[in-house]
Amino acid sequence: MKKIKWTLFIGSLSLVTLGAAGCGKTEATSTETGAQEIIVGTSGAGQPFTYLDEEGELTGYDVEVLRAIDDKLPEYTFKYEQYEFASLFTSLESSKIDLIANQLETNEERQAKYLYATEGYTNYDLYIAQNDDQNYQSLSDLNGKNVPAVAGGNAPTLLEKFNSEEEGDINIVYLSNGFEEIVRGLQKGSYDATLLTKFDINKYNEAYGTSLKASDKPVNESSTYFLYRKDDEKEAKLQKAIDQALKSLKEEGALQELSKKWLGDDYTE
Repeated sequence: MKKIKWTLFIGSLSLVTLGAAGCGKTEATSTETGAQEIIVGTSGAGQPFTYLDEEGELTGYDVEVLRAIDDKLPEYTFKYEQYEFASLFTSLESSKIDLIANQLETNEERQAKYLYATEGYTNYDLYIAQNDDQNYQSLSDLNGKNVPAVAGGNAPTLLEKFNSEEEGDINIVYLSNGFEEIVRGLQKGSYDATLLTKFDINKYNEAYGTSLKASDKPVNESSTYFLYRKDDEKEAKLQKAIDQALKSLKEEGALQELSKKWLGDDYTE
């Protein structure tokens, strides 16, 4: 069966929210150096991507990638503010913030409403995660199998599309949360396989002492992007500048090093 490629929105960070911070519209504020102040919105609720450190400061992979980009753009200076996940989008629309950094994949609805970056910064391919003695390589291999997925995330959407469009017969087990339950269920044999990124597979193996493995190839290819206001000349200029700086970080190997530092391996390609 050919690989299915859909663009989806990351669900794991959308399920977690914290109190909103910041108010008022950004007015292309200039600093004493003449640099334009850019307000970056992030949830601060998805370690290691975006979270508060021990001193209450925003950090994580997404934030530190933008700090490295900021160093390359003397015409801008970035300020980081924490919002509830759902509030990030309304805050972008109302110009309270200038861009969102929160492990966002693309989807058709948001592509119509917002301006996505063209350069991605995290690989978010989904693989079939399974026990070491199994060999599921495609979604069709999962027909008739029990496959758990956290409701609201990417995996159930992908599985539902397969069942609907490919006449699949995957038994999707919907969970309100509980990646630990998924891992334990795979260990016990009550679940046959699930869909995870390689980052998550490595993370759960380390956390729970499991030996989950990934299918040889992904069943869905995706990446994460920064998000901007659409139909806004200043936002389009900002997007192009950040895209170019991000491309330079990739060429220099700096983005890969940030991924290794914050995520434990190179998850940029």
